[in-house]
Amino acid sequence: MTSMINILYWLPPIILLLLVIFLVIFFRTDIFRKYRIRYKIYKSMIMKLIKHTYNYAKYLIKVAALLKLVLYLAIFILFVASLVIVVVFFYNNYIVPLLSSLIELSPISFSLSGLTQTLFSSRINPLYFIGVLAGAILSAFMRPKLEHFSVRVKSKKTVIYVFGSNQLVHNFVKSLCNMGFGPLVALIAEKEKPWMMEVKTYIDLLTLDTPEALADEILYNKIEFKNALKVLILVDEPQLAQHILVNVRKVNPDVPIILLSRNKPPLLDLVGKSIKNVVVLDDIDLTSRELVRRLGLGFAYATAIEAPVPKDYVGRRPSDIESDFDHRIKVLAVKRAARIFMPEKFEQNDILILYLVDSKVLREFLQLLPISPFEELRPLVGQEVETEQTERENGSNKGKDSYPGESR
Repeated sequence: MTSMINILYWLPPIILLLLVIFLVIFFRTDIFRKYRIRYKIYKSMIMKLIKHTYNYAKYLIKVAALLKLVLYLAIFILFVASLVIVVVFFYNNYIVPLLSSLIELSPISFSLSGLTQTLFSSRINPLYFIGVLAGAILSAFMRPKLEHFSVRVKSKKTVIYVFGSNQLVHNFVKSLCNMGFGPLVALIAEKEKPWMMEVKTYIDLLTLDTPEALADEILYNKIEFKNALKVLILVDEPQLAQHILVNVRKVNPDVPIILLSRNKPPLLDLVGKSIKNVVVLDDIDLTSRELVRRLGLGFAYATAIEAPVPKDYVGRRPSDIESDFDHRIKVLAVKRAARIFMPEKFEQNDILILYLVDSKVLREFLQLLPISPFEELRPLVGQEVETEQTERENGSNKGKDSYPGESR
């Protein structure tokens, strides 16, 4: 019996010590590097989804104002309460037995009935706070859905705005969701479609009551499009596309816009040369892969991709990436300044050229890169130079995937 008491006495410190040792080995050594990378991948996926859900909940219950303060206060109270419980536990089980023979010490005890009487006294009543909270939630649900949508998207630093509800939009949005970029997408659909239920959890979605709502300036003034990485106009009607183009340009003259040749607004035939940052794509063989490539997210979307070297692999060998991803990725070469070669070790600002043995591994690999709707996106090193070269090459082939005077 005595030995059992001794074991229970020393068990918490031993567990705490073992946990600290494990964390040091896990995060500071190469023994568990492969599992550390998997941990970071899943952590990134979960945190992006949590942040997206948090932004969705924030507009519903007005966390941005009163409830945000209440939430932080509740977290602080829980932290302090947890700290007090831990201190009391160690005081009662370790300090009191050790020092009670030297000085007079008595264990600290809590009374549940006493705490209840204190909380529900005439001066302090949590039911009043719950009533205020319920009122805030009810008022949030009564706000128009456009206002809900605008609050959500404007809380993010970077957003890809997509207009449309056709099959191309479905494939494009689904591709981004499969790669883990769902929180980056804000879809404005002129009509509701069944497939939208599949992606509603991962994206910001605004379904309009009628397509004519796309001609209303209030829609664009509310959203503002200040944080737009790109605006994709994929609606089927040229007149609707024209309304979107004109109104988006009014609120943000500099945002890059991508259109399809089949919905090219008549306005572009008249004043196309004077409208900057508009790209018209020939959509005869257009796929969602091509749309993803045009977004400039910092990687080239194909079986062989280009991407910055993740911070976790700076100073490591190419074989480390391959082994950590179970050889579903093959390192072909590295771009470093003007050279393309296979290095001994990776350096900061290297651009990896990777072959994806399994296309599904792309989503996992991208979790190691700082591509998020809650962060500023930056292009690959040298990407602007390559874009200029592409523009010069395509300049001799006018009309094939852009109109004259187009600026990319």
